[in-house]
Amino acid sequence: MQFSIGDTTIHAPAWRVIVALLAVAAVAFTGYDYVQQSRAIDDATAVEATVVEAEVRYDDSGRGGSYGLEVQFDYRYRGTAYTGDRVFPGAYVPTYDEREAARAALDGLEPGDTTRVYVPPDAPGEAFLNDQRPPGTLDFFWLGLAVLVIVALDAIGPQNPDATADLRPEGAVPPVHERSVFGRFHDPLGRWTTRSIAVCTVTLLGSFLVGFGLIVLRSGGIFGPAAAFSVDPTDPIGIAGVVVAASYVGLVVSLSLYGAWSFVEYRRLRERLADPTPPSPFRNPSRLVTLVRGDDDDPNEYVRRVRLTGSAVLVAAILTVSAVQVVS
Repeated sequence: MQFSIGDTTIHAPAWRVIVALLAVAAVAFTGYDYVQQSRAIDDATAVEATVVEAEVRYDDSGRGGSYGLEVQFDYRYRGTAYTGDRVFPGAYVPTYDEREAARAALDGLEPGDTTRVYVPPDAPGEAFLNDQRPPGTLDFFWLGLAVLVIVALDAIGPQNPDATADLRPEGAVPPVHERSVFGRFHDPLGRWTTRSIAVCTVTLLGSFLVGFGLIVLRSGGIFGPAAAFSVDPTDPIGIAGVVVAASYVGLVVSLSLYGAWSFVEYRRLRERLADPTPPSPFRNPSRLVTLVRGDDDDPNEYVRRVRLTGSAVLVAAILTVSAVQVVS
């Protein structure tokens, strides 16, 4: 399907419409749940409750396994007895990668303890233990929003821009930009960063698989009951973790440096473009997304450089944001 809004052409094939609808659904659901959580926290009344059950349970059905919370508590609100099982308000139920993090959400509660729970006046049977939002509430909101923006940008304008861009012979046009990004080390930088990306990627994947295998063996296997254990930085699992972290940082740095190096190469190629010069993709997000996603198997040198530059910067940004989320 294709239609126009003013002078702008919108390309909306079935796959793009489906992805956009899924992204909208994710944004709408998580946004609605966020609002409901906020309302429940603001309007809730605190009452005393008796803890009947409070434990952390391991679920090995997913990839790598996760820890969930099982709670039950009895309370009274305006003369009526209720039994609750919510740790946080809203429909989103978080899971945890570590038992300690899951246990911290229960704040040390044990069966028989008396604690405070929070009762929404308009839904007295949906009391919750923590008057705060669960971790990761908006993860799917931001993911859906990012996908929606990318799909929208990709749908706008020509679907194969700059495919016929002609490059004049090298040296035919005097350079406008002097080479930068480490000057005379610019060419070696391109080779070093390319090799470093390959080495860091292989090391990251290899050390992750080794560490994961050791964790599975030490914890009792994938299908067996999870056994708690401690990890020392000097034992094999700890060493694998250090290697994963170091190679991850090295990959981010290498991608960032490669992106900077590649952008300089892009500018040199752009100076050689024959008239009429197409708009710069790095000033036109829709054009950049379309070029990076491009499905042509044999792009010209200019399009290939744009694609490599944009991909390196995008992957480095995603890895950086992911690391910040994990650390925080």
